Amino acid sequence: MICRKHPTLADQKSTLFVGKVVDRRDTLTAHQLSAKHQACQLRETNKIKQVSGEMDKALAKVNQSEVYRYEKLFNTAYSVVKNNRPFSDYSFICDIQIKNGMQLGKNHLGRDACVVFLKVMSGVLSDKTKEHMKLVRFIFIMSDGSTDSSVTEQESVLIRYVHPETHEPVTTLASIENLENATADGVYAAIKSGVLKCGITLGNNEVEGQPKIVCVNMGGAAVNMGLKMVLPNR
Repeated sequence: MICRKHPTLADQKSTLFVGKVVDRRDTLTAHQLSAKHQACQLRETNKIKQVSGEMDKALAKVNQSEVYRYEKLFNTAYSVVKNNRPFSDYSFICDIQIKNGMQLGKNHLGRDACVVFLKVMSGVLSDKTKEHMKLVRFIFIMSDGSTDSSVTEQESVLIRYVHPETHEPVTTLASIENLENATADGVYAAIKSGVLKCGITLGNNEVEGQPKIVCVNMGGAAVNMGLKMVLPNR
């Protein structure tokens, strides 16, 4: 079969090339060891390698172009939330970029894609914060109440610390937690859940070796900073 693909190199007088039935083992062995068959086999191997190499190059080129495309889409999604814009603006910004000649493809241009990208980025940032918590000695917890678009009560939990590499103060969002209730117990549970996502355990089960809490700052609501100081005492 290989010899027929390369007739200029093959032994065209061979019974195998002609197509006659061969039932003798020594004939097959002799043909396989012949110089002309070896030449045909080498040509076929080189041809396969060349095709494979071209496919690898093409695939690498496609993969690289996809990396550039997703990099632009991730940057666009990040800019939306960085500037406090609604998710719906993501599609509009993508349309403008496409009109200006940027290659963004035809997929992942809608609001849902923006949400997915932001979830991925938040996971990466959260993992970085967890790594930092293993390296810093002291942290400062900040918390305040807020509401979302459905007027559901929430608690924004932030952590402030000295960056272990740049040695500069950093404030990062640990989490935004929904409140089961607006009592001291409810707010404390939200703060505890929020910092736990950054690897910090509050209460009687504090993990040995985690950074010490040197300061807590909260909103001025009565449940936070009222006469009895209920929440800070927790």
